[in-house]
Amino acid sequence: MAVLILLRDEVPLVRFALDDVATLGRASECEVQLVDTELSRRHAQLRRTDLGWQLEDLGSRNGTRVDGVLTRGPVPLRPGALIALGSHRLVFDPPLDVVGDADGDHRLLLLRDEAAGHGARALPAGAALSAAELARCHALALALVALADRGGLGAVLAGLCAELGAERGCLIAATGNPGRPLRPLCMHGGATVTASTTLIARALAEGTGLVVDDAQGNVSFAGAASVLTHDLRAVLVAPLVHDGEAIGVVHLDHRRRGGFDDAALGRLAVLAPAIALTVARAVRPPPLTAALAPPAPIIGDDPRLRAALDAVTRAAAGGTQVLVLGESGTGKELVARAYHAASPRAAGPWVAVNCAAFSETLLDSELFGHEQGAFTGAARRHRGCFEQADGGTLFLDEVGELGAATQAKLLRVLADRRFYRLGGEQPIDVDVRVVAATHRDLRQLIAAGCFRDDLYWRLAVIPVEVPPLRARGSDRAALTAYFFARLGAELGRRVPTLSPEAQGLWDRHPWPGNVRELKNAIERLLVLHDGAIVEPDDLPPELRAHAGRPAPGTLADAVASLERERVAAAMVASGGNKAAAARALGISRPTLDKKLRDLGPEGRP
Repeated sequence: MAVLILLRDEVPLVRFALDDVATLGRASECEVQLVDTELSRRHAQLRRTDLGWQLEDLGSRNGTRVDGVLTRGPVPLRPGALIALGSHRLVFDPPLDVVGDADGDHRLLLLRDEAAGHGARALPAGAALSAAELARCHALALALVALADRGGLGAVLAGLCAELGAERGCLIAATGNPGRPLRPLCMHGGATVTASTTLIARALAEGTGLVVDDAQGNVSFAGAASVLTHDLRAVLVAPLVHDGEAIGVVHLDHRRRGGFDDAALGRLAVLAPAIALTVARAVRPPPLTAALAPPAPIIGDDPRLRAALDAVTRAAAGGTQVLVLGESGTGKELVARAYHAASPRAAGPWVAVNCAAFSETLLDSELFGHEQGAFTGAARRHRGCFEQADGGTLFLDEVGELGAATQAKLLRVLADRRFYRLGGEQPIDVDVRVVAATHRDLRQLIAAGCFRDDLYWRLAVIPVEVPPLRARGSDRAALTAYFFARLGAELGRRVPTLSPEAQGLWDRHPWPGNVRELKNAIERLLVLHDGAIVEPDDLPPELRAHAGRPAPGTLADAVASLERERVAAAMVASGGNKAAAARALGISRPTLDKKLRDLGPEGRP
């Protein structure tokens, strides 16, 4: 079954199992539902045809990109194709079916030759290799790993065949599924590639490489279909072992007697661990943990921010539950990471989930996992995020988006530290500290009957609010300098200087998108601007909107400018809802109406 893998910061987030047709979009009826305002309700569609899988944009507003190319009509999808829809990035992982005849195009023919295993001999790793040959193999192993990053498994296999002189070859994964124990990953050397299941099974069972010099001249192969039908003479098979587990095999063959010698098997045995690493990356993406890179530092000396971090550090030491509050883009996840780092669980796993990125059914599977066969497309057991975070911290971002059923399950896990996988019958005990965050007012949601008050009190033992960027004063200058330096180094770009006029617009912008908007604006400048000086016309349109506004001079001007920014930011944050904006500002609705009239268009988003 084909799979779409949703990425977050290049890390697999969730896997969508695909039937023959799957629609992608933000509508609830889509098979692959993605929460993003940039997406159309029915954005694109994946379809399996006689020629393979294709993707078609359904007339979306912002289009669909496949491997970086904007597309509208049906386009074929290669294995590993990167699909971009709005802010989402997904990787396409199609199945390669095992077939029993040679009618398919680019298919693997797996033949069961019971006698074949007796005609092969095994050699220890590195046999018949000199010190110089071993050194060369180790250098080649590093090259193959680098090649996998650029060209994928197919490029690795082609390079291996060229190195060992094989006419044909294939990489095969061991699935652990009794119904389909072998899964072909890639093939080289023809439309149909033949492999012996008996040799594969023996290599996996014994954990050693096997070589057959002359199958047609070996009595053990008499009558074997792979020899008679496909004119095989030389065969080379090696297991691929990763983290102590045999995850697959490499199978090479040649129609020339003596095509492989002992040295060839020795070289393959030395190269196999590097090939196993590339296969493991392809078939077993890393779990959803943020231990891959250290968290970004929290920049700023604003008293409210430092008070929030101090409260988080104190709570972490005692294991007290924390609810992180704040507008979108303020850095709530960084504050949650600070909690994890300051807690006794710092050496344990850190797992993050955006609750707004899933439909309720998918979120249940992502949080609690599922058993094989629990629902259509559940081809294997899936360990949920609670299991992945056992002994560590689970960060639930946008917890205010949870549905009623998931809220009830979460409350039960927090109370009992026990849950069931979807379709499971055995309880699973976990030791997880949950840190939640939201930009929504949970008390309002409770009053509206959309959020459980008992769950709120479980999560919010210590509520911590991250201040918006517009309220952090001089922190904006420190953050601007930090992102210019960091992103300039990452992108290899010269850091420009803001002209006085551009600096004035930069300082007066209310930054409704907070730190995330600031970072994006700096990245845009570094990518699109080539000069040494940034002028107002080089700034993003939302910053140039302040071009006609004079910089504040007197104290009265400064107060009026600050009031204007606060009102505009509150209106933006509330989506134009005056009642919500008035509550955020701590004023009455009539007072807000008067201020909007006095400020004119400048007070509106």
